[in-house]
Amino acid sequence: MGSEDVEAVLVIQRDVTDRKETELALRDSEQRFRDYAEIASDWLWETDTEHRFTHFSRSSSSLGHAREFVGMRRWDLAADGDEEPEKWRAHIATMEAHEPFRGFRYRGVRPDGSPIYVAVSGKPVFDLDEKFFGYRGIATDLTAEVRGAQAEQALREAQVELAHVARVTTLGELTASIAHEVNQPLGAIVTNAGASLRLLDAQVPDVGEAREGLKAIINDANRAAEVIGRIRALTKKVPFQKQQLDLNELIREVAALTRAERDRNRVELRIQLDADLPPIEADRIELQQLLLNLIVNAIEAMSDTRTRELLIVSTTSDAKNVRVSVCDSGRGLDPAATDRIFQAFYTTKAGGMGMGLAICRSIIERLGGQLSARANEPCGTIFEFGIPIEKASASAQPTQPAAG
Repeated sequence: MGSEDVEAVLVIQRDVTDRKETELALRDSEQRFRDYAEIASDWLWETDTEHRFTHFSRSSSSLGHAREFVGMRRWDLAADGDEEPEKWRAHIATMEAHEPFRGFRYRGVRPDGSPIYVAVSGKPVFDLDEKFFGYRGIATDLTAEVRGAQAEQALREAQVELAHVARVTTLGELTASIAHEVNQPLGAIVTNAGASLRLLDAQVPDVGEAREGLKAIINDANRAAEVIGRIRALTKKVPFQKQQLDLNELIREVAALTRAERDRNRVELRIQLDADLPPIEADRIELQQLLLNLIVNAIEAMSDTRTRELLIVSTTSDAKNVRVSVCDSGRGLDPAATDRIFQAFYTTKAGGMGMGLAICRSIIERLGGQLSARANEPCGTIFEFGIPIEKASASAQPTQPAAG
């Protein structure tokens, strides 16, 4: 058939612009959400109906060679299955029930044998007939976070150990004061016991007076027991524990432990306590250690001065803070050293550890307060700390770092 036999040519054109634009928009949307997922996590993963890994995204470099894990299940990679069997039983049950999960944490092992802490979230995949195809999800490497939490915990434990050593060292220096505080009620017990016996052995026994003597013995015995109890508490190595405290009572208790030391150094003590001081929540042993360090430092600062006056003041100077000041009339601080005295291992005392004031500052900072030092007029130093009332009154919220 020649060209002269062709009467017409039919050309059909279809406008596919909308379809192409839809495909491009869909592809762009898919890529956008994939980018979001990869930015929000360290890698993407997929599993089959048997929960075996079939795919890892290219961003999974923290796993090492991710393809080595294809065909394995999450619990095959876990290194904490024996430690936390209930956690894994619940996770497997969730997956067998084809339910979504979020933020499941576990510890695995990289190909080089090093631990990796992971948080995973997954969603079950179904076809149009509701047939289960497996899971898709994201995973985040928490190793740096967990190691940071572990390092912080180790630091806290070291601080507790160091604070314990500092307390024991300080108590060793106060042996005379401690002996005095214990011997005083013991001596009173012996005196009252002898007097009570004489009253009962008299030709006409004075039972009433003897009874009063026995009551005094009980009071003195309780006082001795309280002193020993406070000393035992200070020598214990215990973790930080908040409880409601009467700060004025605590000041009196600690001041009593230093009585013999003050007498030996001829230091005159004055205490001005705010009767309306609100109770605070803090660790009793830590605050005892704080006050003990400040009082002992003040006594030592006045060892070579003529005027030896120690003033302890408690007040609520504003509605937000409870404040305590320990003021001495000693030789004062070198202005150039004011900022350094709270640094660890800095000391102006021969044979000193240089940890007392550093520990004191950490105690106050843990309560959200501040410890400072300034010159006292006309001579000496004032150490002052404040504890925010709203923070001091809040219940402790212990945190427990998750291990993945």
